[in-house]
Amino acid sequence: MAGWVVSMHGAYSSYASVAAGHDKVGGAPSHIKIPTGRSIHFYVDENKPLYGGWETFYKLMDPAKIDEARKEAIQTIKEGQMCRNYYLSPEPKWKDSKGSASGVFLAGNRDSDQTWIMDKDNDALSLAELLQDTSPGDEIFWVSCRVCT
Repeated sequence: MAGWVVSMHGAYSSYASVAAGHDKVGGAPSHIKIPTGRSIHFYVDENKPLYGGWETFYKLMDPAKIDEARKEAIQTIKEGQMCRNYYLSPEPKWKDSKGSASGVFLAGNRDSDQTWIMDKDNDALSLAELLQDTSPGDEIFWVSCRVCT
């Protein structure tokens, strides 16, 4: 069981293709069912940008504060529930003294070899793609926007 901290730009498409069940990211489904044993914790309402995510990000990098950060989520979507298939894009400017904070990080261990630093223009993925690389029992901490483009 692992926690994954998503720290990137998060959005979904408002294009007409969404009405047909697909977004603009390679024809990916606009909504997905959360797989067995997984959950996603959101820190901002749908259709909203996330401001001031650094505090939450740092809590999730501290093993002693992960439970606290989990309780601060404003919405949790659990296995079997439907969720927008957000797409994620990098932000190369998100840096601190430890380097890039744009990517998918192992909660409680920012320097893990399982962390994906994603700060190049071509680094992008959908929520569905991310979930394919998770295991039952994993949690996703969405420290990202949920905006409509």
